[in-house]
Amino acid sequence: MAKVKIDNGQLIISMQGARKILALKSELSVPLSSIKSVSADPLAWKDSPIFKLYGSRIPGILLEGAFIQDGSKTFYDIKRSEDNVIIGLEDADFSKIVFGTEDPEAVVKLINEALNK
Repeated sequence: MAKVKIDNGQLIISMQGARKILALKSELSVPLSSIKSVSADPLAWKDSPIFKLYGSRIPGILLEGAFIQDGSKTFYDIKRSEDNVIIGLEDADFSKIVFGTEDPEAVVKLINEALNK
């Protein structure tokens, strides 16, 4: 699961444990100004991409890293059993970031509050 914080106008998503290795990335940083949507989605893993750029994939179980989905680059840090957050982006390296977290509703609230400041 990922840890999330807001610092100096940036959303920082940190991968934890072995997922840093599986995703080939330990942290993502995105300007708040690039976020166009944020939502919780417990079934995000079902919308599985087919083309991996880098990272790890066990179909139906685990997605870690960068993938092409619907013609756009998406970063995943999810397992099937987790609750997930989906962040839609513009003018960023990825069109979406999808990650698992212990409390997706709290993460969505944290991000929305930062966006509304």
